[in-house]
Amino acid sequence: MKLSSKVPLRTRRMQVRLLLLPIGTIDIVMAVMIAHAQFPVVELVADVPGVGTLDQRYMIALPIGNDGTGTATNVQVTGASFDGAPRMSPAAFPVALGAIAPGNNAVFQADFDVTGLSQDGQYPLTVTGTYQINETTFNFALTRPLGFPPPSSDAGTTQTTTIPAENSSDGGPPAIQRN
Repeated sequence: MKLSSKVPLRTRRMQVRLLLLPIGTIDIVMAVMIAHAQFPVVELVADVPGVGTLDQRYMIALPIGNDGTGTATNVQVTGASFDGAPRMSPAAFPVALGAIAPGNNAVFQADFDVTGLSQDGQYPLTVTGTYQINETTFNFALTRPLGFPPPSSDAGTTQTTTIPAENSSDGGPPAIQRN
Protein backbone atom coordinates (compact mmCIF):
# COMPACT_ATOMS: atom_id res chain seq x y z
CA MET A 1 0.00 0.00 0.00
CA LYS A 2 1.54 3.28 -1.14
CA LEU A 3 1.04 6.29 1.07
CA SER A 4 0.50 9.37 -1.03
CA SER A 5 1.30 12.86 0.12
CA LYS A 6 -2.03 13.99 -1.33
CA VAL A 7 -3.90 11.84 1.23
CA PRO A 8 -4.83 13.78 4.37
CA LEU A 9 -2.59 13.16 7.39
CA ARG A 10 -5.39 11.58 9.42
CA THR A 11 -6.07 9.00 6.68
CA ARG A 12 -2.34 8.20 6.37
CA ARG A 13 -2.13 7.55 10.14
CA MET A 14 -5.09 5.19 9.90
CA GLN A 15 -3.45 3.34 7.01
CA VAL A 16 -0.22 2.95 9.01
CA ARG A 17 -2.16 1.61 12.00
CA LEU A 18 -3.91 -0.91 9.78
CA LEU A 19 -0.54 -2.03 8.43
CA LEU A 20 0.85 -2.40 11.95
CA LEU A 21 -2.13 -4.35 13.27
CA PRO A 22 -1.05 -7.72 11.76
CA ILE A 23 2.51 -7.13 13.00
CA GLY A 24 1.22 -6.53 16.53
CA THR A 25 -0.89 -9.68 16.36
CA ILE A 26 2.14 -11.70 15.27
CA ASP A 27 4.14 -10.25 18.18
CA ILE A 28 1.45 -11.32 20.67
CA VAL A 29 1.27 -14.85 19.23
CA MET A 30 5.06 -15.17 19.35
CA ALA A 31 5.13 -13.95 22.96
CA VAL A 32 2.55 -16.55 23.97
CA MET A 33 4.48 -19.32 22.20
CA ILE A 34 7.72 -18.30 23.89
CA ALA A 35 6.00 -18.14 27.28
CA HIS A 36 4.69 -21.68 26.85
CA ALA A 37 8.12 -22.92 25.82
CA GLN A 38 9.83 -21.29 28.82
CA PHE A 39 7.46 -22.30 31.60
CA PRO A 40 7.20 -25.91 32.76
CA VAL A 41 3.79 -27.50 32.60
CA VAL A 42 2.44 -29.69 35.39
CA GLU A 43 -0.34 -32.17 34.61
CA LEU A 44 -1.44 -34.05 37.72
CA VAL A 45 -3.42 -37.25 37.10
CA ALA A 46 -5.10 -39.89 39.25
CA ASP A 47 -3.33 -43.17 38.50
CA VAL A 48 -4.71 -46.66 39.24
CA PRO A 49 -5.30 -46.89 43.00
CA GLY A 50 -4.79 -49.77 45.35
CA VAL A 51 -7.98 -50.54 47.28
CA GLY A 52 -9.05 -52.85 50.04
CA THR A 53 -11.92 -53.39 52.43
CA LEU A 54 -12.10 -54.36 56.06
CA ASP A 55 -15.70 -54.68 57.22
CA GLN A 56 -17.23 -51.32 56.21
CA ARG A 57 -13.86 -49.54 55.90
CA TYR A 58 -12.79 -48.85 52.30
CA MET A 59 -9.06 -48.14 52.10
CA ILE A 60 -7.67 -46.30 49.08
CA ALA A 61 -4.04 -45.65 48.12
CA LEU A 62 -4.22 -43.22 45.17
CA PRO A 63 -1.02 -42.52 43.23
CA ILE A 64 -1.08 -38.93 41.98
CA GLY A 65 1.16 -38.79 38.92
CA ASN A 66 2.69 -35.92 36.99
CA ASP A 67 2.34 -36.30 33.21
CA GLY A 68 3.72 -32.79 32.60
CA THR A 69 7.18 -31.43 31.86
CA GLY A 70 7.75 -29.49 35.09
CA THR A 71 8.01 -30.45 38.73
CA ALA A 72 5.04 -29.74 40.98
CA THR A 73 6.43 -28.58 44.32
CA ASN A 74 4.71 -28.34 47.69
CA VAL A 75 1.88 -30.64 46.56
CA GLN A 76 -0.85 -30.74 49.21
CA VAL A 77 -4.16 -32.56 49.28
CA THR A 78 -6.78 -30.25 50.79
CA GLY A 79 -9.84 -32.49 50.51
CA ALA A 80 -11.09 -35.96 49.57
CA SER A 81 -14.57 -37.39 49.12
CA PHE A 82 -16.00 -40.73 48.09
CA ASP A 83 -19.65 -40.34 47.05
CA GLY A 84 -20.61 -38.75 50.35
CA ALA A 85 -19.23 -41.60 52.48
CA PRO A 86 -17.82 -40.36 55.81
CA ARG A 87 -14.03 -40.01 55.73
CA MET A 88 -12.26 -42.02 58.45
CA SER A 89 -8.72 -40.90 57.59
CA PRO A 90 -6.79 -38.73 57.17
CA ALA A 91 -7.97 -37.01 60.32
CA ALA A 92 -7.12 -33.51 59.05
CA PHE A 93 -6.10 -31.60 55.91
CA PRO A 94 -3.89 -30.54 54.26
CA VAL A 95 -1.85 -33.69 53.64
CA ALA A 96 1.61 -32.83 52.31
CA LEU A 97 2.84 -35.00 49.42
CA GLY A 98 6.01 -33.01 48.69
CA ALA A 99 7.31 -32.58 45.14
CA ILE A 100 6.21 -34.67 42.15
CA ALA A 101 8.68 -34.63 39.27
CA PRO A 102 7.64 -35.38 35.67
CA GLY A 103 6.96 -39.11 35.25
CA ASN A 104 6.79 -39.72 39.02
CA ASN A 105 3.98 -39.92 41.55
CA ALA A 106 3.18 -39.57 45.23
CA VAL A 107 0.60 -41.70 47.04
CA PHE A 108 -2.35 -40.21 48.91
CA GLN A 109 -4.10 -42.57 51.33
CA ALA A 110 -7.64 -42.25 52.65
CA ASP A 111 -10.20 -44.50 54.35
CA PHE A 112 -13.98 -44.13 54.12
CA ASP A 113 -16.93 -45.70 55.93
CA VAL A 114 -18.92 -47.20 53.07
CA THR A 115 -21.90 -48.38 55.10
CA GLY A 116 -24.91 -48.16 52.82
CA LEU A 117 -23.03 -48.17 49.50
CA SER A 118 -23.70 -51.08 47.15
CA GLN A 119 -20.83 -53.52 46.60
CA ASP A 120 -21.80 -53.61 42.90
CA GLY A 121 -21.65 -49.86 42.29
CA GLN A 122 -19.04 -47.47 40.93
CA TYR A 123 -18.55 -44.29 42.96
CA PRO A 124 -16.49 -41.15 42.30
CA LEU A 125 -13.40 -40.50 44.39
CA THR A 126 -12.56 -36.79 44.25
CA VAL A 127 -9.26 -35.42 45.54
CA THR A 128 -8.55 -31.68 45.61
CA GLY A 129 -5.41 -29.78 46.44
CA THR A 130 -2.72 -27.31 45.52
CA TYR A 131 0.80 -27.35 44.07
CA GLN A 132 3.39 -24.76 43.20
CA ILE A 133 5.55 -23.89 40.21
CA ASN A 134 8.17 -21.22 40.87
CA GLU A 135 6.34 -20.19 44.08
CA THR A 136 3.06 -19.63 42.21
CA THR A 137 0.23 -21.73 43.66
CA PHE A 138 -2.21 -23.65 41.46
CA ASN A 139 -5.29 -25.72 42.35
CA PHE A 140 -6.06 -29.24 41.16
CA ALA A 141 -9.07 -31.54 41.31
CA LEU A 142 -8.89 -35.21 40.35
CA THR A 143 -11.90 -37.52 40.03
CA ARG A 144 -11.73 -41.25 39.44
CA PRO A 145 -14.62 -43.75 39.55
CA LEU A 146 -13.94 -46.68 41.88
CA GLY A 147 -15.69 -49.94 42.56
CA PHE A 148 -15.26 -52.39 45.39
CA PRO A 149 -12.99 -55.41 45.16
CA PRO A 150 -14.87 -58.71 44.89
CA PRO A 151 -15.77 -60.19 48.28
CA SER A 152 -13.55 -63.00 49.46
CA SER A 153 -15.11 -66.41 49.88
CA ASP A 154 -15.10 -68.13 53.22
CA ALA A 155 -14.63 -71.50 51.51
CA GLY A 156 -10.91 -71.79 52.28
CA THR A 157 -9.73 -74.21 54.95
CA THR A 158 -6.93 -73.72 57.41
CA GLN A 159 -4.71 -76.56 58.56
CA THR A 160 -2.28 -76.71 61.44
CA THR A 161 0.57 -79.06 62.13
CA THR A 162 3.18 -79.62 64.80
CA ILE A 163 6.85 -80.06 64.01
CA PRO A 164 8.98 -81.60 66.74
CA ALA A 165 12.22 -79.79 67.61
CA GLU A 166 15.46 -81.42 66.57
CA ASN A 167 19.01 -80.82 67.67
CA SER A 168 21.54 -80.06 65.01
CA SER A 169 25.15 -81.09 65.24
CA ASP A 170 26.43 -77.46 65.25
CA GLY A 171 24.08 -76.28 68.02
CA GLY A 172 22.10 -73.96 65.69
CA PRO A 173 18.48 -74.21 64.74
CA PRO A 174 17.49 -77.35 62.87
CA ALA A 175 17.43 -77.27 59.09
CA ILE A 176 14.02 -77.29 57.42
CA GLN A 177 13.55 -80.04 54.91
CA ARG A 178 10.93 -79.81 52.23
CA ASN A 179 9.43 -82.82 50.56
